[in-house]
Amino acid sequence: GRRVQECLGTLGRFAALRYELKDRTAVGGDAQAGSAVVAEIGPRRITLADLDRLIEERVSAQLERFGGNLTPEQREQRRGEMMKQLGDNRVRRQILAQYLAEEVLCRKARDERLTDQPEVRARLQELERSALASELMSRDLAAKVTITPGDVKAFYEAGKDQFTLPERARIAHIRVADEEKAKALVASLAEGQSFDDLARTLGQEAPGSAKNGELGGFVVCGRDDAPGLGRIEGLSAAVFATAAGGVVQRPLKSASGWHVVRVLERLPETIPPFADVQDQAAERLRAQKEREVQEALIKELYQEYDVVVHQQVLGPAPDEAAGPAASQGAPAAAGAAPAKP
Repeated sequence: GRRVQECLGTLGRFAALRYELKDRTAVGGDAQAGSAVVAEIGPRRITLADLDRLIEERVSAQLERFGGNLTPEQREQRRGEMMKQLGDNRVRRQILAQYLAEEVLCRKARDERLTDQPEVRARLQELERSALASELMSRDLAAKVTITPGDVKAFYEAGKDQFTLPERARIAHIRVADEEKAKALVASLAEGQSFDDLARTLGQEAPGSAKNGELGGFVVCGRDDAPGLGRIEGLSAAVFATAAGGVVQRPLKSASGWHVVRVLERLPETIPPFADVQDQAAERLRAQKEREVQEALIKELYQEYDVVVHQQVLGPAPDEAAGPAASQGAPAAAGAAPAKP
């Protein structure tokens, strides 16, 4: 019994594992949990277990498509979250209805022999080619990409600079309709008027901010983007020329109006500790390793299947106008196949 549970868990067949446990612990009553029929298509019966298996397959497919940079632990956590979301009966009904619609459409298409049409056969062949290529790559990555906590720590230590947080600042703002009103506000603040009081008074004219005008997030040195507001021309230069606690001495214009800006806090460029960026480092390392494995596999297969690319037939790429140094052949991800004259 324990071996059955281990096998089902390893395969990701959690619904089957749940039904297996129910069957083994059933006392008086119908054992065969999950055997209740939820739909029928002619003689075919679809049970609760079939529906749960379908949901699990969809979760696995989504994780394969979008969870490539997740660690095994993160993938399992995400799988559990998705299964919980899809366990809602309303969602299960929707998935069942979608499956049934696809199934009857597919059966009708086969009855009408759509697969005999050349354009349909071509599409099916393309889908098969893409699916097989993706499956082979996924298996190769699963077999060859393994990351330990020690690997992640070493990756961080070897490249701390790539995790550097730039100089940044927190700001508050008051937005008004025209420049004259903004200049009057700057003058009032210079005379000692409370910025928070003015921001609260004009709160309706300051969308996207707290009652005191404070914006969530940071203004990054060298960028004129304000969190939640978009681009404000000259924002970075004005903010980083103003000390923390001070008010920028000239109004700044955006697409939505004029802004009087107060600098709440300035933070210098820093390298965060490993604990703060551990997950980010793991994602970057996994992406790097997967890219290396992909490139190696494609290069190997180019050689195995004698792939030759005739670059001159395609003509020069736009970046080759810069000279030979800019045109060293196809990207590494496409393999290093020789180019015959």
